[in-house]
Amino acid sequence: MGLSPVLVVAAYVGILYLRRRLHDRRVQAWLHKKRRFPLVVVAQPYTCLMAVFMIFYTYLVVSFSILLSRYQWLDPETFTLPNCTTLANSGGWSDYTIPGPLRFMSLISPWCIFVTWIVTLMHWWQHLRSPRCFDEEISWYPSYSHDLAMQVVALPLVYGIFSLDSVLEILRLLTGESYMAISERRRVADPGREWDRILLRVDQTYDTNTELADLYEAWALRCFGMLCFLLVSRQVKREVPTIKYIISTIKDHLRSVATEGDGDRGILEDIKILNDPGKLLFQPLQQTSRIGVVIFVWTYALKSAYLLGLSFLAHMDLQLCGENGKFKPACSLTPYLDGACFLASTLAIYNIVVFEHNLSDILNKGNFRPFAKFLGVKLMVSIVFMQSFALNVLAKFLWDLSKEQINLCYSCLVCCEVVPLSLLLYYAWRPCPDDWHTGDFYGRVLPQGENDAAI
Repeated sequence: MGLSPVLVVAAYVGILYLRRRLHDRRVQAWLHKKRRFPLVVVAQPYTCLMAVFMIFYTYLVVSFSILLSRYQWLDPETFTLPNCTTLANSGGWSDYTIPGPLRFMSLISPWCIFVTWIVTLMHWWQHLRSPRCFDEEISWYPSYSHDLAMQVVALPLVYGIFSLDSVLEILRLLTGESYMAISERRRVADPGREWDRILLRVDQTYDTNTELADLYEAWALRCFGMLCFLLVSRQVKREVPTIKYIISTIKDHLRSVATEGDGDRGILEDIKILNDPGKLLFQPLQQTSRIGVVIFVWTYALKSAYLLGLSFLAHMDLQLCGENGKFKPACSLTPYLDGACFLASTLAIYNIVVFEHNLSDILNKGNFRPFAKFLGVKLMVSIVFMQSFALNVLAKFLWDLSKEQINLCYSCLVCCEVVPLSLLLYYAWRPCPDDWHTGDFYGRVLPQGENDAAI
C-alpha cells in the first residue's frame, strides 16, 4: 500500500528520458525500417506511457475485484473493522460505514476509468495517424505539435487513474482489509495504535495521489503554453523576411535619393529591433510569459516529491508524521507548499491568459481554438478545487460525514467526472485536415540531434 504512485512516477520519469533519447531523426529512421516494424511501435514513448497506465489500471481492477468478492460487493455485514478505543473515541462505527450513494459510486468508478481509457486511446490514435504530408518515412513518431497535444489529452486518464487508486485504498480501510493485512501479533498488542498508523498511511496515499494528478495538470498546462508560443513563433518567422525586405528596399531607395545627413536615412540606419524581431521581441516575450508556467511545474514537482517521500517511508514502517511520528517537523512543510502551489498556479494561469488574450488574432488561426483548449486543461482543476471546498462544507454541516467518507466521495466523483472531461478534450483537441498541426512542416520538426523543447 502506498508504493503504486511511487512506481508510476518512476516509470514516467524513465519514459521522459526515453522520449529525449528517441527524439532524433537518425534513431527514428533506423527504427522505421520495415524489418523493425513491431519494434518501432513498441519502443515509442507514447506506447510505453500507455503500457504503464494499463498495468497500473489492471492492478487496480484486479485488486478491486478481489476486494468486492471478499466483502460481497461492499456489504457492511462482511466488514472486519477493529473494535478498539480509536473507533469509540472518533464517534463509533458510523464514521467508517459506506452510505448507499458512496457504495454505488465506488462500484462504477472502475468502469468510468475504462470509458476514459477508450476515449483517450481513440484520441491518441487520431493524432498519431493524422495525415501530415511530410516525414512519412517516420510516421509512427508524432510531429511536435501532435506530441504536445497527446500529452495534454492524457490529463483525464491520469486524474482518473490516481483517483481510482485513492478509492481502492480508502475502501481497503473502510472494509477492514488494511487492518487485517497486519500481523495478528501487532493487532493484538496495540490495536488502537495500529489503526492510527493505517489511517495516517491512507491519508498520505490520498494526498500523494491528489498532488501527482495536479502535477500532471501543471505539465499539461506547460504543453498548452508551449503550443501557444509555437504558433506565435511561426507567425514571427513568416513575417520577418517581409519586414527585412521592406526595410532593405527603403534603405536602398533613400541611399539613392537622400543626402548623407538626412534624418529619415539616419532613423532607418538606427533600426535594431525590427531587424531581428524574433530575437529582440518574441524571445523576451516568450521567456517572460513562461516564468509562471515553469515555476508552476517545479513547485508542484517539489511538493509531489516531498509527499512521495513521506508515503514511501510510511510504507517502510518509518512513520514521521502523526501523534506517534518519529520526526514530526519533517511534516510541517505541507501548509507552506500548499500556499506556494496556489501562488504558482495563479501566476501561471495569469501568464497564459494574458498571452492568449493579447495574441488572440494569431492563436485563432488554423482552427486552434485556444479558449476551448485552455478550458479543457483548467476545467478539471477548477472542478476539483470547488468540489473539495463544497464537500468539506456540506459533509461537515449537512451530511455529518467523516474525513474518510469525504475523501472517498471526492475520489469517486473525480472518477466519474473524467469521462465528460475526456469528451470535452476530444472536441477541443481533435486534429482536423489542414489545421494548425500542419505548420510543423515549416518549423523545426524532429531535428537531427536536437530537442524541439527549445522552441
